Amino acid sequence: MKKLLILLFIPLVSFGQFTINKYSGYSNMNYDEKGVVFAVEKIDNGIITSNFIIKENDDWSFTSLTNKEYIENQINSKEYENTLKSFYPDSNIIMKTDFYFKSVGNVFLIVYSYKEGEVGLVNTIFQFIKNNKLYTATGSSVRNSYRESFDDYKSMIDSIKF
Repeated sequence: MKKLLILLFIPLVSFGQFTINKYSGYSNMNYDEKGVVFAVEKIDNGIITSNFIIKENDDWSFTSLTNKEYIENQINSKEYENTLKSFYPDSNIIMKTDFYFKSVGNVFLIVYSYKEGEVGLVNTIFQFIKNNKLYTATGSSVRNSYRESFDDYKSMIDSIKF
């Protein structure tokens, strides 16, 4: 019964192209970068411990590239590694793979860690092409809350309905 009550209070957010459940403990954040369709953050004792942002890119190139081709290209590319090393020499790729969700299908998943000053951070990026658009979902969390945050990110993506 408790699970049912919790599910009733999870807000459903709609963005024209899709709807998504905002996970419990997250609140909307102002993020006015071009293409951002969803942005939430989790604050604990006045400190942002996690945020999750979804961007939509409707560039024409995504009309001629399949999701499978995109994922294969990203897995075989060294683009992320090269870019990361130029900004964060001590960065570490934790995972780079194909990942499946019932809601959106296969996605490209990359997880990497780095330090911003003395703070250890972990970024999780999920990318997929749907309806001729590239969706990039980026979760960023402090290292010690990563496992919980990763589960939150997965739950939010799995709640997407197109």
